[in-house]
Amino acid sequence: MRDFGGADESPIPEATPTALDDLDLAAGSMGPKVAAAAAFVRASGNRAGIGRLADARAILEGRAGTRISDDEAACDGSPAPRPDPPSAARSDDFGASAA
Repeated sequence: MRDFGGADESPIPEATPTALDDLDLAAGSMGPKVAAAAAFVRASGNRAGIGRLADARAILEGRAGTRISDDEAACDGSPAPRPDPPSAARSDDFGASAA
């Protein structure tokens, strides 16, 4: 939330790490979560999400929480791509090799 608890409180559905740098967030509140998510996006190039664990699917779909992306175009309000359903794991999926 932008201006949490203030008269201008508003959700932040999507943002870039650079836009989040401009927010004044308390260290004992959302500050560390936002900093960690922004650092993850910068280091990996992947998206990050901040929100309640119970809302994980909704965050991925762009219906809850905040999605963070380094791509300005991805922050246009469109839903995130739906993840592929999990496939059956094979031993080689985890780096194991046959002896």
